[in-house]
Amino acid sequence: MRKLGERLAVAEIILHELSWGCLHRADLERRVFKRDIGRSSFDGMFSFLVSDGDIQKAGLECRAPFRLTEKGQKFLAWRAKS
Repeated sequence: MRKLGERLAVAEIILHELSWGCLHRADLERRVFKRDIGRSSFDGMFSFLVSDGDIQKAGLECRAPFRLTEKGQKFLAWRAKS
């Protein structure tokens, strides 16, 4: 199991990329992988962030882009303070 700090860093990277605007999952993966984050780390954290309500789909279609929610914005603000 990864350390809590490493998991929080992955979550912060994903949420930071979505703070710029809505992104499809594939585009988000490409941006995150440029920062040397592995696929399993990304997949696990992405699933957690969706189930926790930090990110959500912007539409109803299957390939709808994902967007940052208010809860995700609060998490980013909290990480910026610490």
